[in-house]
Amino acid sequence: RKRKKPGYRVTNARAYNQSLRKRGMISLYVPGGDLKAQLINAKIRTPGVSGREPTYTTAYIELIFTFYRLFGWGMRQITGYMEDYRETRGLDIPVPSASQLGERCASLEVSVTQRCEQLARRLARGGTISLIVDSTGLSFGRASQWYEEKYARKAARTPWRKMHRSIDADMNVHAIRITTTEVSDSEGMDAVLPADVPMDRVIADGAYYSIERTEALSGAGVTPVIPPQWNAQHDEFFAEHGRRQRVFCASLADVFDNEVDPLWRRDLFDLFELIERTPNLNWLLLTKRIGNVSDMVAHARSRDWLAGRDNVWLGATVVNQAEADRDIPKLLAVAARVRILSMEPLLGPVSFEGMFAGSDWRDHTNALEALDWVIVGGESGHGARPMHPDWARSLRDQCAAAEVPFFFKQWGEWAPGSNPSRQPMVRVGKKSAGRELDSVHDFFPETIRHT
Repeated sequence: RKRKKPGYRVTNARAYNQSLRKRGMISLYVPGGDLKAQLINAKIRTPGVSGREPTYTTAYIELIFTFYRLFGWGMRQITGYMEDYRETRGLDIPVPSASQLGERCASLEVSVTQRCEQLARRLARGGTISLIVDSTGLSFGRASQWYEEKYARKAARTPWRKMHRSIDADMNVHAIRITTTEVSDSEGMDAVLPADVPMDRVIADGAYYSIERTEALSGAGVTPVIPPQWNAQHDEFFAEHGRRQRVFCASLADVFDNEVDPLWRRDLFDLFELIERTPNLNWLLLTKRIGNVSDMVAHARSRDWLAGRDNVWLGATVVNQAEADRDIPKLLAVAARVRILSMEPLLGPVSFEGMFAGSDWRDHTNALEALDWVIVGGESGHGARPMHPDWARSLRDQCAAAEVPFFFKQWGEWAPGSNPSRQPMVRVGKKSAGRELDSVHDFFPETIRHT
């Protein structure tokens, strides 16, 4: 049964009436009493700085913008209101045009600070705060009726902004900044860290993580509680998938390229530090310059650094038998915990027969048995070369015999033809070719056999 809506009776009509009237009262306080000096910029130019100073001060624009948001009027309506107010009061203060207001309001910095008395007393006693930083998206709606009338369709794009804010555990607001969506969370943090408040911790999610930032905060005596994003989600991901998340590092580059400018070599130190800070991620480091790995790792850390890290999968890329004979021994010579072989694009047959894992002639362990994973795939792109199916099948069978996980990634641009004897390969495009080598082969080295 529908309940009757409760009714209320005003018992303090006089006070209630006065409170409603106060809602429409606007008091304007001007320090020093000179209103025009606060609203109009008397300085036309700044020595040594090109360009003219804005005629209207930021305080004046903020005042008009406050009325604009308070009344909910259009930009031209609010300029008319301000002109009428000026004439009624007899003030000699010009009013900016609607276009000027639009340009200036778009660049206004929103400054918000809200602190309770308890926090003020704590800071007065020399206390510190733990600061929480976060951001959220703000939608300002789509273009309205004028757009539909002009173009006969609704606007597809939605104007978005990003709001960065910092608060403490008692919900005191210390700073708010509105930026465009191109400003990253990490960049936005600089704008909301208060300079006048002593902090003991800064708490944020993984989107704010960077090595430089954690070092800077630690150097200033502030504890950063900012976990790397993927590493922080390990428990949930492991519970669902039963494994760590994988990171294919620098898929369009080679971190062991010795021809890179030495000024960029610092990136290798940063990468290794990030790997050490993210033990819950498996890092795939794939290189075409496997001979450089030992010396570069020894320079950045120590020669046996990879041997102690089961979350680093070191891989070498080979495409034919010549490269396999040259680079696989180099890969096995690196003191790494996990070794993988990428054979993409595969441009010829590769056999591991007679290829041994070590240099000791008494050790007859096949080189393939010393690997933890083999990836095979065809070539894609405009000038792609075909991969014969027998090359891939041979590697699949060799891996099966050696009990090494085999992953068939793709055929590439070419797929097996319907008549293997007359036309073994047909160019059909990467998407149509698919990734079935008689069946799908999705095997990963999640359980490490070699320690």
